[in-house]
Amino acid sequence: MLNENYDYVKLAFLATFENGQTPTINLSCHYDPYNNGCTNLTTESKSCQAKGIKVMLTIGGASGSYYLTSIAEAK
Repeated sequence: MLNENYDYVKLAFLATFENGQTPTINLSCHYDPYNNGCTNLTTESKSCQAKGIKVMLTIGGASGSYYLTSIAEAK
């Protein structure tokens, strides 16, 4: 859990997200969505937000050509 010394926490990466695909998150082996690998992520994110710490999810990843085709897709 983080303390109030942080203004932002970035989660990386939402690796699959475009063209109507089911979003898939990759947190570099810290979380496996298929095996309930990180049950504290929601609690910790809410705790940070309650302290005024912004929690941001980055999209894309280390490789690939990612883009959003519309504002609706971004939402």
